[in-house]
Amino acid sequence: MGTSALAKVLISVGGFVALMNWLTLVPLRGGRHASTVPFIGAIFLALGAVLVPALRPYAWAAVLMDYGTLLFVVKFPGLAVELWSTSRFTVLAEYAG
Repeated sequence: MGTSALAKVLISVGGFVALMNWLTLVPLRGGRHASTVPFIGAIFLALGAVLVPALRPYAWAAVLMDYGTLLFVVKFPGLAVELWSTSRFTVLAEYAG
């Protein structure tokens, strides 16, 4: 399998996963909730873009194309603060006598 064929496969798989992540924004029938998959689509898209010399400067844009990864990047600072504020290192124990 040549480099261009591998790049096409990686970009296709990454594009499919990214599209499925974006489709989670559309409300599902029956009120069911669908969650996104972070990193998978962006990794495939970025690897495929790195293999194509013309797309190499834009490989970073894979983070913007995949909603699951984009959402994780935006929400990560809040998650880190919450994790730190509830960790064993920072929470004082309350003893009731």
